[in-house]
Amino acid sequence: MHRSRSSSRSPPPRLSSNCWTLSRAGELLLLIKTPADRYPALEQALRALHPYEVPEIVAVPIERGHEDYLEWVRSCTDVS
Repeated sequence: MHRSRSSSRSPPPRLSSNCWTLSRAGELLLLIKTPADRYPALEQALRALHPYEVPEIVAVPIERGHEDYLEWVRSCTDVS
């Protein structure tokens, strides 16, 4: 995942539920920031590393934000 993400954040463990079970396995939610053009590489790396057959990977677009922060995200993930 080198340079496919600028930073990540992991809140405390959460109770996980889905259509077939309720789990207390200490599952973590990981929030990763990356520009849209870097998403495919990030998803590929996450899928390769994740132990679940179907990991929860979703993209949430950033419509607006502090421009200096958004530029920092872009600069941290620049692979050119």
